[in-house]
Amino acid sequence: MTPLVMLRYRDLVTEPGGTIREHRLLIKQYGYVWWGWWMRQYERVPRELFAQLIGITEGGGLIRALLFDSGGGALHSCSIGDIRVAPGEAGLGAPEVQKAPFYYSRGRYPAWFRLDSIVDEPWQPGRLRLVAFPTQVKTQTAGPGTDQRVDSPEDLRDIDATLWLVDDLSPQST
Repeated sequence: MTPLVMLRYRDLVTEPGGTIREHRLLIKQYGYVWWGWWMRQYERVPRELFAQLIGITEGGGLIRALLFDSGGGALHSCSIGDIRVAPGEAGLGAPEVQKAPFYYSRGRYPAWFRLDSIVDEPWQPGRLRLVAFPTQVKTQTAGPGTDQRVDSPEDLRDIDATLWLVDDLSPQST
C-alpha cells in the first residue's frame, strides 16, 4: 500500500469553507489550481519525499492526496498533477498567479501542489492510519504516533505538523 500525502490547512485568511471554495472555483475555470504549502517555521522541507512525488508527476502520473481542515474538521481527497519546490529557504511565488487564490499573491511558500480535483470525503473511524511525519524535526510528542488509526479530526489536531503520510484503509482505496 502506497501512503497518501495529507496536507493540513485552516481557513485563517478566508471565511469558513473559503479555502476549498476558492480553490474549486479556479479548478472549474482552468482545470486545475495551485495550492501553496504553508509550512510552519519549525518544520523542515521533506526534499526526498518531494523528489519521489515529482518523479511520479513528471512521468504523467497523478498523486492521490488528502486535505485536512484542522479548524472545521473537513476532509477532502484531491489529485496532485505537479509539484514545485523552492530550491532554498526563500520560498516560491505561485507558479501561475492567475491559477492560485488571490490570498497567496504576496506570499512565498516552500512548495506548491497543482491540484486537478478536490472532492469531499466523509470521516470514517479507523479509515486512516498514520505512517510518518516527514516534516518534523523533533520526535512527535502530542497526539497519536505512527502506525495508529485515526478515528476523528480531533485525533489529528494535536499533531504538530502540516504534512503527514497516511494509509487509507477503506475497501475502495485498495
